Amino acid sequence: MNPLFDAFAGALGLIASGDRALLQIVLLSLGVSLAAVVLATLIGLPLGAAVAVARFPGRQAVLVVMNALMGLPPVVVGLVVYLLLSRAGPLGSLGLLFTPPAMVFAQTLLIFPIIAALARQAVEDAWVEYEEQLRSLQVPVRLIWGVADQLMPLDYAQRMIAVLPDVALIPIERCGHIPQQEAPERFRTALDQALASAPGATK
Repeated sequence: MNPLFDAFAGALGLIASGDRALLQIVLLSLGVSLAAVVLATLIGLPLGAAVAVARFPGRQAVLVVMNALMGLPPVVVGLVVYLLLSRAGPLGSLGLLFTPPAMVFAQTLLIFPIIAALARQAVEDAWVEYEEQLRSLQVPVRLIWGVADQLMPLDYAQRMIAVLPDVALIPIERCGHIPQQEAPERFRTALDQALASAPGATK
């Protein structure tokens, strides 16, 4: 019989029978990929947003590197990870070579440049789209912002302050993207402060 047909038939047989070893392999692959996506998102989203809203020397070079890393060949990443984790490598003492954490590390290196570049483009496009509207806004604005916000860093608020005519920033320390849920009491205090500082507010 055809070896290729035999291989497909054997694979379908394992799937149909619910082979325990196959199930463990599939679950391990899904777990590794999910962990890598989560880690890459935690790194890439704030990095991309920060690069989008911040202006600093060397920003163009950072953009070039971020875009170049999107095309990083998996073989190169695998080789780099192998050299790092092999016995002769700088991280060889950890004994992680050919383990699931090593696979998560390698996949994270592959994914995070893509997430960072996409996040930067999305935030930058939104800023370009709404910048004129923000500049034309004539009503008082009070920004209640979590200082530890990783999705929309504090730099984004600073850029809004630069273009809005009447704006004040009310930061909430040790708080992330959803202060009303993460720190409701401090958010209520900040909201009272915002309302009290608005023009025409009753003292």
